Order: sequence, then C-alpha cells, then structure tokens
Amino acid sequence: MAFSPSEECVAALLGGLHWDDEKPLSRLGKILESNRKLQDRLDGALVVDNSGPEVRVALEPDKNALEVVARKNAIGHLWLATGVAMPPVTVVTCPLDNLPTVAREILFGQTSSWTVVQPGAYRFNILETEDFDDRKFIVRTVIHEEIGTEVTFNSP
Repeated sequence: MAFSPSEECVAALLGGLHWDDEKPLSRLGKILESNRKLQDRLDGALVVDNSGPEVRVALEPDKNALEVVARKNAIGHLWLATGVAMPPVTVVTCPLDNLPTVAREILFGQTSSWTVVQPGAYRFNILETEDFDDRKFIVRTVIHEEIGTEVTFNSP
C-alpha cells in the first residue's frame, strides 16, 4: 500500500511522539533511514525553546499535512456511510491536549458512538446535524489519542 507524502509525514510525526530509543530500530527508524525528504520534513518540524531555565524540544505538526489526511479520511468515511463523495466545508485539526478537558470530552470523548478502526490508533464518528433548513455532516476522528480532527460537509 502506497501512502501520500502527507500521510507519511503524519505517521512519522506520531511515531516520533511515541519513540522509544531503548528498542531496536523501529519501523519508523527504518522508514526514515531510506526517505531523506521525510527526514527533512521532520527536521523542519523540530522546535527547540531554550528561553527558560530548561531546554524544551517539541515536534510542531505540519498543519497542512494533518488537514490533507483529515480531509481524505473524512471524505472516505462519509462516502462509505452515504454513497456520496463531496468536498468539505471546513477542516479543523487540534492536538487533544490543547483542548480544555470539558471540550475534549464533549467533542472527542468515548461517550459518543465511535467506529474503532484500531484501538488506541484510530477511531471516527459521523454526526448529522440540522439547524433550521441547513443539514450538515460532521466527521470527527481521533488519531493515536493525540490529534482530533473535525471535518464538516454540507448535506447533499
């Protein structure tokens, strides 16, 4: 199965968040060894903050890559549910830790009916809303319990 550069970037970013250098060379390590462009993208995502008493190192997600992956997945989920593929109206991505606890639980908590593709790695749900005569579909996903996405579509 071939992955797009955006999908590779998001997978590598998430793999980097869960990196364990005590283990033998991981799948991510093997991929990075052979993919210089992906290495460069991750190097560009590395943020070092030494303005405080401690040096902090973080990976800044490639927002465009996240949006491309969220859009592609949501279009596919909606197509499988409705038989209609359409462009989204909005695409929003957010690290779940950046959301207040209440918002995180309401939007992405386990209380809704989620379709779990791989436990702890990927889940999604599709909501149909109606405000006056304006029907919309909202596709939410959670990736590795780290990133939440919400993609909104007008009803066909």
